[in-house]
Amino acid sequence: MTLAQVPDTRSAREWLDVQFAGLPGWVAVIAFTGSRMTTKRFFKTSDLGNAADAVARNAWYSNTYTSCCALKAVPTHGRGTVVDTIGASGLWADLDIAGPGHAWPGDDGTELPTAEDVGLVLDDLGLTPTAVIDSGHGRYCWWFFDEPVVFDSDDERAAFATLSRRFNQTLREHARRRGFHVDSCGDLARVLRPPGSLNRKPGIPAAPVKLIDWKGGRYAASDLVDVLVDPPPPPPVPRAAPRQYRGDGGESPADRIARVLDWADLLEPLGFVHLSSVGGVTHWHHPASTSGPRSTSATTDANGVPVLVVHSESAANVTELPCGGGHRLTKFRIFAHAYHRGDESAAARAIREEIRQ
Repeated sequence: MTLAQVPDTRSAREWLDVQFAGLPGWVAVIAFTGSRMTTKRFFKTSDLGNAADAVARNAWYSNTYTSCCALKAVPTHGRGTVVDTIGASGLWADLDIAGPGHAWPGDDGTELPTAEDVGLVLDDLGLTPTAVIDSGHGRYCWWFFDEPVVFDSDDERAAFATLSRRFNQTLREHARRRGFHVDSCGDLARVLRPPGSLNRKPGIPAAPVKLIDWKGGRYAASDLVDVLVDPPPPPPVPRAAPRQYRGDGGESPADRIARVLDWADLLEPLGFVHLSSVGGVTHWHHPASTSGPRSTSATTDANGVPVLVVHSESAANVTELPCGGGHRLTKFRIFAHAYHRGDESAAARAIREEIRQ
C-alpha cells in the first residue's frame, strides 16, 4: 500500500460538509465487502465529523459509500429507499471509464468512455459540473443547486425523483449518441463513494477516490430542466387482425401485450441487460445494481410462469418497479408502470386506441 492508498478523513469531511450543507436529517455510511453489505451506520447531518471518521475506518478494508440524498430518519430496513429521503444538494452522475475493473462492452453495442470522452459527453449536455470526483475507475459529477432542496411532501419528493431520473436519462442519451454507456443512477436512494475512500476491485490495486475538479458554479433547478431531452417513446404495439377485445369475445389489452411484446421490448428501454437463460429462466442485470456487473437484478419466466421478479432494490428504485418475490409482474403491468405511471386503465385505453388506428 502506498501513501496515496491510505484513507483520508480530511477529504471525506470536506466533501460531506459541501454535500450536506444546509440539509436536515441523516447521512448513510455503507461498507461492502465484495457484493455483501457488511456495515451500515447513520449520522445526523450535524455530525459529519463522525461520519467522515466512519468513512475512513471502513475504507481500510472495504468499499465505502455515502448516500446522495439526506434521509429523514434512520431507515427501518436496509440503507434506505426513495421514501426515506428528505432532501438533496444537487444532482449527480456516475460515468465508468474504460479500463481495469469494468467488464464491458455490453450487449447493447456501446463502449465505456475514456476520460477524454467523458468530457465530450459533458460538453454535449451543456452544463459544467460543479464538482468532479475521480471514483477510482470513473467520474462522479455533481451539479449543485443555489440552495439545497428539502422535500416538504411526498409530491415534492416524487417531482424531484422525476427530475433526477430524467436528468440521468438525458446524460445517458448524450453518451449513447456517441456510442458510450453510462450507468443509470438517478434514483434518490443512490449511494456513491466519497472522496477520502478507496475503490477496491479484485486483482488490481486499490484506487483512491478524490475530488479532481471544483468549478463551484451552482444552478437553479430550472437550469437543469432546460437541458432535459424527451424520454424514449413506449414500444409500439403491433397491429394484427382480428381487432377484437375481451368485450367482443377477443383478447384483452393485457393479453395482447403478452402476445406481441418480448421481455426485451419492455425491459431494455428500462436499462435491463440480458445475462443468460438457464432452465427456462432468463436472468437480467441492471447497471443500477450495486452487486457487480454480472449480477442478477431480475428474472423472468421462473417455474414456467410468464412474470418478472425484480431482485435488486437499486434497480427497482431506478425503474420504479416493485421489488421482491411478492411482486410478480406481468408484461402488461410493466408496460403500465413504465409508460402510464402504473395506471393500468390508462395503459389499456392507450393500447386500444393504437390498435384501432
